[in-house]
Amino acid sequence: MVWRPRVRRGRGATGTGSATTNGNSIDQTQPVAGVTRIFDVAGVSRPISVVFTIGLGDSLNMHTTTDPAGLTNENHASWTEARATSGASTIETVSDRRVVGIRVRRTAGTGSSSVRVFAPERGPGYNPTYNPTYNPAYDVSPLGVADTRRFLTQATMGPTVADVDNFSGTFGTWINNQLALPAEMALSTNSAVDFSTGNAFAEDPGREIMRQSILSTAQLKM
Repeated sequence: MVWRPRVRRGRGATGTGSATTNGNSIDQTQPVAGVTRIFDVAGVSRPISVVFTIGLGDSLNMHTTTDPAGLTNENHASWTEARATSGASTIETVSDRRVVGIRVRRTAGTGSSSVRVFAPERGPGYNPTYNPTYNPAYDVSPLGVADTRRFLTQATMGPTVADVDNFSGTFGTWINNQLALPAEMALSTNSAVDFSTGNAFAEDPGREIMRQSILSTAQLKM
């Protein structure tokens, strides 16, 4: 089976939480068969995925340390944040930049378990928050009616003749104007409910969505 990295929400390390930081890569897989496995992750990029393949009847514990002394002493007092896992393969995530070591122990069972510690290399150019803004220098205008119709067919639920005829400006300007329009609700925000029947005094949501798709001025598909 091909492993695909996933993130289990809410299970990141404590401390400086969900930050993504640049650093070196790591990709190590070790068996856990009655011994302690320690992974040195100092300087490794975050987040780090810890992938457990659990043997039948096995239980594993994972700890982390922020003290380099723990890397050479599996019983060092700095090992904290125990996470127990058993019965099935699972993925944990370590995001704390301060963590320098990950320790895995088998606490029960005699099965064949293993653990993979993985993180890709991320250089200074990596920017997880990259969010480009509109730049008129890269904007274009339609070359004619056919180009306008093609654009609106792709960007909306389907343009009317008036939409094509009234189109002006550039594609980027049209998108920005659409994003600035107020959102429309599929159901009225002030609809009441007949508690004797449980029926809401509002339009059918499917019909309302269809009506908005055809008639609303906010046509941009998201």
